[in-house]
Amino acid sequence: MRGDRSDLLVFIDLGFILLVEFLLVSDTSQKENVALPSDKEEEQQDQTQTGETYEVQFNANLDFLVLNLREQVVICFASGVEEFTSCISPLTESASQPVFVLSPYGRANVQQLVSLLDLCKRSEWRCTVN
Repeated sequence: MRGDRSDLLVFIDLGFILLVEFLLVSDTSQKENVALPSDKEEEQQDQTQTGETYEVQFNANLDFLVLNLREQVVICFASGVEEFTSCISPLTESASQPVFVLSPYGRANVQQLVSLLDLCKRSEWRCTVN
């Protein structure tokens, strides 16, 4: 019985030594200090990555009104999804990625909004919902 107790103490001592060694090694390992961008740099980077922001207003009849939010200018008015995609296709071909803010009006339903979000995903457009 005495031998069993000493084996247990040796096992505990070895476990403690291994734990201390692990903590020492992990604490003294080299750590890289990476400079984090400031808020202004992040905003500037976001603006350069995204192009213009356009609001896409639509109703239950799928009549679309596309507005440039920065300049408050009407880009186009389209009746139906085909006209809408042909209307905004020149906007999406620019070097910067435009952001389209989908704004349902009147009796536009959730299914129409989901269909437009699906169209955005398939066409690889950046869309959000207002």
